[in-house]
Amino acid sequence: VMDVGPQDYERLLRAIGEVAEEVASVDLWKTEPESEASREIKALTSDGLGLITENSVRTAYSAAQMGVHVCVQHARAASEIVKLDISPMSLEVLARATIDVAAATWWMTEERIGARRRVCRLQLLRINSAMELKKVTDQSGVTNDDGKYGESEAE
Repeated sequence: VMDVGPQDYERLLRAIGEVAEEVASVDLWKTEPESEASREIKALTSDGLGLITENSVRTAYSAAQMGVHVCVQHARAASEIVKLDISPMSLEVLARATIDVAAATWWMTEERIGARRRVCRLQLLRINSAMELKKVTDQSGVTNDDGKYGESEAE
């Protein structure tokens, strides 16, 4: 077991704060010139991808950016929880949630997969989420017909 002191927690908090500020400063809908996102959007006009639009590509990148935001916020919360004298279960749950979000974000932002695959991956994540929501609402006897709990499978 590693001996961790208050100075280590302070360094961790500062590092997380710096990353959080950098992530928060990014405009979700703006692409950097010559970035992969920018190239994918330009390609939309030249290769006739059909239903894949600039908006859908930007939405995929925005969802990925949101995933990064969530991971940073989870890390901030974890850095606070780790200082408390409580059961490690809270930290384990938060770590699992972070891993789930990070994995989906990583998968969706794989390099050189192109706009079509990127948008399809976002849609697969949304469909999976709707199917999981349906399982939960079916098991609990609650309906989601009004969309109160999230997107339905029909959407």
